[in-house]
Amino acid sequence: SPVTDSPVTDAPVTDSPVTPAPLTPAPLAVTNAPVTQSPITVVPVTPTPVTDAPVPTMEPTTAAPIVPTAAPVSADFPVEAEYEVAFRKKVEGSFAQDLGLAMDVLAPQVVDEIFPDLRLRRRLTVNTRLPTLVTGGIPSDCPAIITDDDKCQTILHSIILIIVDEDVAQVEEDFIVSLNVAISEGRLQRILDEINPDTSVYIVTGLVVAPVAAPTTAPDGATGGTTGLSSAATAGIAVAAVAAVVLLGGALYLARKRSQ
Repeated sequence: SPVTDSPVTDAPVTDSPVTPAPLTPAPLAVTNAPVTQSPITVVPVTPTPVTDAPVPTMEPTTAAPIVPTAAPVSADFPVEAEYEVAFRKKVEGSFAQDLGLAMDVLAPQVVDEIFPDLRLRRRLTVNTRLPTLVTGGIPSDCPAIITDDDKCQTILHSIILIIVDEDVAQVEEDFIVSLNVAISEGRLQRILDEINPDTSVYIVTGLVVAPVAAPTTAPDGATGGTTGLSSAATAGIAVAAVAAVVLLGGALYLARKRSQ
């Protein structure tokens, strides 16, 4: 069916009068209440005492003393050797000088033989101070092999060892043992023959065969009297007979001492 638009009619607006309500102020109630102040407690402040802390003092720096390196201690140590000799009555001469010169040769040889390793060092630690010195002789009985009227003595011979940083007692002991072995082997006699073949003294220590008298020379140049080896040469030959035994004993003794 057909749609018919109905007319829209605006309703009339009527302004209603607005009457304001009267404002009645509320009464203010003022109460004078006493104001009580809280007591103020003053806390006493105790000041912390200020103490001056000790200022650390610097100790003076002292340099460590420089200790000088100690020099090697070197000293002379006299050693006394003893050995037997015999004197020929008919031969004049200074036997003490001859024995001293012979020992001046033998003693350094013995030191070199005992301490060969010390010679490889930068300095010598054992040495001998020359000359050696015969300090005395004590009359003694000649062994039975001396059939002549030769007189015998025990010679006291002082030898000074220069010892540096070594066991002094051990060095002295080793030296005396080795020196006695060398004398018993006839080494001192051989050196004596080279220094003075006509010396009035010959070594008896280690001697096992009586020496033969030295040959005499006749005025015309011919050899007369007893011929053959000199007494010194014979003494050297005789000593060689026991040299091996003495040397072996000394070597065994030194080896035992060094191993301890």
